[in-house]
Amino acid sequence: GLSYVYYLVRNGEYQRFKRIAESGKDLSFFIGGQSLLAVAAQYGQVLIMNYLLDKKAAFMSSQFRLIDAVV
Repeated sequence: GLSYVYYLVRNGEYQRFKRIAESGKDLSFFIGGQSLLAVAAQYGQVLIMNYLLDKKAAFMSSQFRLIDAVV
């Protein structure tokens, strides 16, 4: 479910996350007002951030801007 994907992103489980993403699961949902890209940025998960950016994922956060997360 969504909480499992959130767990993978938050904890940097890149290979597991990538398998789910490539299985066709829709990853454009928001968790607590944040996109998966925002969650990855917040927790410093660079591999997942790069994967999502390569897939043109949207960044959306009600808590911070992308530049705040990477600085």
